[in-house]
Amino acid sequence: MELKQAIKNRKSVRKFVPNTTIDDNVIKDIIELGFAAPNSGNEQSWFFYVIKDEETREKISLLTYDQNFVKDAGVHILCCVKDVDKSKYGQAAHFFKIQDVTCAAQNMLLGCQEYGLGGCYIGALNRTEVTKLLEDIDPPNIVCLLAIGYPDDREDKTERDNTKYKIL
Repeated sequence: MELKQAIKNRKSVRKFVPNTTIDDNVIKDIIELGFAAPNSGNEQSWFFYVIKDEETREKISLLTYDQNFVKDAGVHILCCVKDVDKSKYGQAAHFFKIQDVTCAAQNMLLGCQEYGLGGCYIGALNRTEVTKLLEDIDPPNIVCLLAIGYPDDREDKTERDNTKYKIL
């Protein structure tokens, strides 16, 4: 698939085929696309937790403020900030690292299309409770959750307002 086509065709999937698994090699490929994202000072201050366990995914879905479709995704990728070094960017460092993780998340969402998968960027989640649920999680600096699975709908993509720019 051509990059331009992948970007233009990307949409947030909110209906997944339930009870499907995603091959570990596919998940690894998608994660590696995240690692290819641009990042501040090439510090690569991200960490991704892949959540395959169905029971854990269902518990996480209850922490996404009524976004119930999340439970049907075949895998969750919890995208986190790790190892923020303030010596280079001072107080702005954490903000830059959030941007880095978001770039990685976008790469992963675009990469899903290569495998017939879809995904949704979930920014609205109870980070404190997700951290408690995943006792082993380190660091707790959650940026977002990617719900990824096989789309169960073929709805048209929402139209975008393409007038929000100005060439100076």
